[in-house]
Amino acid sequence: MKKLFFFMSVIMMAVMTSCSDAKSDPKSIHEKITNGTELNQSDYSVMIDYMAEGAKKGMDAFNSESMDGIDKSMQEINKEYPYLQEFIEALDKGVANGKLNSDNQKKLDKVNEEFYNTL
Repeated sequence: MKKLFFFMSVIMMAVMTSCSDAKSDPKSIHEKITNGTELNQSDYSVMIDYMAEGAKKGMDAFNSESMDGIDKSMQEINKEYPYLQEFIEALDKGVANGKLNSDNQKKLDKVNEEFYNTL
């Protein structure tokens, strides 16, 4: 699991340098994190989906683009998923602190497994 977080962190650092519960949307979750408000299980579920979508698009770009195209694709992904790095960090912290319920932990484990199978 740490490898996925590390890999996504590396992707997002490279970019920087060159349907769930209606109450839980990425912007409101970002605001909760910014304000230090405790996240609920719906928030974690949305963050897992958001991270999985961003990671898939990043891997697709990495696997199919030329080096010039990767930079452009990653910039587009960064615009489409502005909270990706923040959510990866929040999920990592949530896992480390045992905050995810069993359903979200299984969901995250499945995303990690699918991600590693594409490497």
